[in-house]
Amino acid sequence: HRTGIENMKPTVTAAQLRGILPAVPTPVKADDTLDEAAARAQVDYLLKGGVNGIVPLGGTGEYCSLSHEQRVRMVAVTSAAVATALTESAKRATVSKRCLDAP
Repeated sequence: HRTGIENMKPTVTAAQLRGILPAVPTPVKADDTLDEAAARAQVDYLLKGGVNGIVPLGGTGEYCSLSHEQRVRMVAVTSAAVATALTESAKRATVSKRCLDAP
């Protein structure tokens, strides 16, 4: 059975994976649904702490207990949280630079 994955090329090389890359637990609520707010807060906390990347579903043990949809959603929530944090960081850097450049 072929899935199409065998033809995918990595977008990140081993040489680019440097620094602190924590595997993060997948927060779930009492009803076994993904706790998206907690996932976003976790990403924000780690990024503010200076990590170089985040590995959702990276080996904290819950992977086998999650459905395919939950796994996909966790990666999507994590990716969106990282993108938001990077965008906000870039905006702050731009404002800081403008302030420093102001007469």
